[in-house]
Amino acid sequence: MNTQLKRSAKKKKVYRKSTQRQLILEILTKRPAHLSARQVFNRVRKKKPNISLGTVYRNLNLLEELQLIKSIGHHGTKYFDSRMDKHYHILCTSCHKIADVEVSQLQDLECKVVEQTGFQISDGKLQLFGSCPSCTSPITNESV
Repeated sequence: MNTQLKRSAKKKKVYRKSTQRQLILEILTKRPAHLSARQVFNRVRKKKPNISLGTVYRNLNLLEELQLIKSIGHHGTKYFDSRMDKHYHILCTSCHKIADVEVSQLQDLECKVVEQTGFQISDGKLQLFGSCPSCTSPITNESV
């Protein structure tokens, strides 16, 4: 079992080692992408053909509860992100692509909020919406 998973499990309830859970976590961390439960399920099935979609959902929810992954809600679908460092997201309103964004000005904004309010920020979400380059590129005669 992954050391990160063991450490997080020790903090809360102890969970037994699960090859399915480990595989799901590997899929999300090896190629950092924002995958839906269905996309994770399709990738897991290549190695574990007997796994059910329900098992994938339960494990994703547990991994999120253990704070090993985060979820992003977009157009009624939950997408899962294995990056736990502070970053933001931009979401395409056409094709639903999600990209990570790191902007120093946003971190400056957080500092100003702390300064003005006295709050200590433990977490936050900022989602920007727009059209990705693929959806905004003009259609050419060759692509029609």
